[in-house]
Amino acid sequence: MPQGNYLIGGGFVEMGDSNRHSDHGLGLDLGVGFLLENRPGEAIEISVTGVERDRDVDGRSDYQQSVFVNWLKAFEAKYIILDATPYVLLGGGGIREDVRGRDHLHPGVDAGAGLRFELPIEGWLLRTEARAQLQLNNDSVPDHDTLIDYQARVLLQVPIGVWRAPSFESSAPELPPEKVSGTPRCESSFYDPVSGREICSTDSDRDGVVDEADICPQTPRGAPVDARGCPANIDTSAVADQDGDGVPDVSDQCPTTAPALTVDAKGCVVQQTVTIESIRFDTGSALLTPGAKTVLDGLARTLRGQTNLFTQIRGHTDDEGVASFNQLLSEQRAGSVRQYLIQKSVPSSRLSAKGFGETEPMVPNDTSENREKNRRIEFILSISSS
Repeated sequence: MPQGNYLIGGGFVEMGDSNRHSDHGLGLDLGVGFLLENRPGEAIEISVTGVERDRDVDGRSDYQQSVFVNWLKAFEAKYIILDATPYVLLGGGGIREDVRGRDHLHPGVDAGAGLRFELPIEGWLLRTEARAQLQLNNDSVPDHDTLIDYQARVLLQVPIGVWRAPSFESSAPELPPEKVSGTPRCESSFYDPVSGREICSTDSDRDGVVDEADICPQTPRGAPVDARGCPANIDTSAVADQDGDGVPDVSDQCPTTAPALTVDAKGCVVQQTVTIESIRFDTGSALLTPGAKTVLDGLARTLRGQTNLFTQIRGHTDDEGVASFNQLLSEQRAGSVRQYLIQKSVPSSRLSAKGFGETEPMVPNDTSENREKNRRIEFILSISSS
């Protein structure tokens, strides 16, 4: 059964059947789209339209209203130059014509094709389409049993049922049980407010600076150190590593690498697939959290600094809910990440996004913890040879 997913609204110019002897018409289109379960890219759309035309003979107006049900099929392929997704549609419905003061109803069919473009607003799409509409009508024009109208439409598609309403409850993350009880799970730990987890860390030389941030990890016990874990009285420029990739700044050819990325001896990112755990989404949401944007800021700096790096962004969900909804949601999540990176000056030609829905889980969806792991964004980083 179809599942509700989006609203449609926009306008169109109609090149009406010449047998009416009227000018081209202007119309409005409002509708709703329902994704079809287990049929990727397919939807059922119900639309209501209204058109007004001026008659050639006396300058007065004729009117037309219609209700149509259409099957729509969107294709995965994109036109790279336009960065647009193609689709086709076919359907039928009823048409009410008011021509020269005579009001009558007729059956009709239509067919069309178009392109949809991603907008900066997460999940919104701009659609441009051409459509032909045929009606069985022997009342509007004497001696003619059919009329064919052609329409050029510009529509806005807005998702519904994807984002939850804002909550007025406290947004502070709940402390894990170990923090509440005061008994940490590891010897040294800190609480990550983005992920809501307690993260274990170690301090091998006991200087008060955890190993992840310590660029002098073997400081003598009791020696005073600075914020980087080095003796306060020495020059740390030779061992400074601002991006924390393990390659000192003096020999780092890519000094803006984001954390968690694997680098070569020159400090530059190598080909890899990585899941950044801090990029999380609430159930049913495609909106980026402030914490996720902070992480993406670091990734954007990496991509701007290493211009031969290309990224495929892959969205995944857990298996809760309807599969077709999860497919759309994963596409919107990947699209949200891609659009944010573009806003941070990463060229769109080096970014692609694709949703996989619930089809590629990392772990079985048998616990809430596992489902959280499966709601993820993966980055496939590749190096251009040119």
